[in-house]
Amino acid sequence: MSARRRGFTTMIDIEQFKKTKWSFLKNVKMTWEYDGIANIFREAGIPLYGFDRGTTKMNHPIATIMLPPSKDVNYGVDLYVPIGDLTRARSLVKDEQRLHDAAEREAAEGAAYHEAFNAAAIASKKDNAEARKQRRRNTVNALLRKVLPVSAR
Repeated sequence: MSARRRGFTTMIDIEQFKKTKWSFLKNVKMTWEYDGIANIFREAGIPLYGFDRGTTKMNHPIATIMLPPSKDVNYGVDLYVPIGDLTRARSLVKDEQRLHDAAEREAAEGAAYHEAFNAAAIASKKDNAEARKQRRRNTVNALLRKVLPVSAR
């Protein structure tokens, strides 16, 4: 059984996401850097999986009540890519100027992509739910065929 994952992904099909082996790429603390990476990887066809590490106040709310905002530490977002795409992903994120340019493109055209992504993800979720229901029906019917005598059917 695969481990439960928390975070976000750019993969549309969650069943494919569950089967994918992920490898750590880097920790990102700046929003523009993430936007640039997301844009470059979308153009290259590399899916992303991210896990938000939060801040000191998010991770330890009681212990840091009196901590001033200037001392709050941002732990960033850990980004993962499929193991097979790791070397290509590392080569794509080396150039910081390219990330800046991609972040600007993401700011301009990202909203339309996100709407299309959400629509495709919702459709995929419905298809997966229907397939899961059909598998359950098939399993129940197979069990009933084994348990019930032929004349009771």
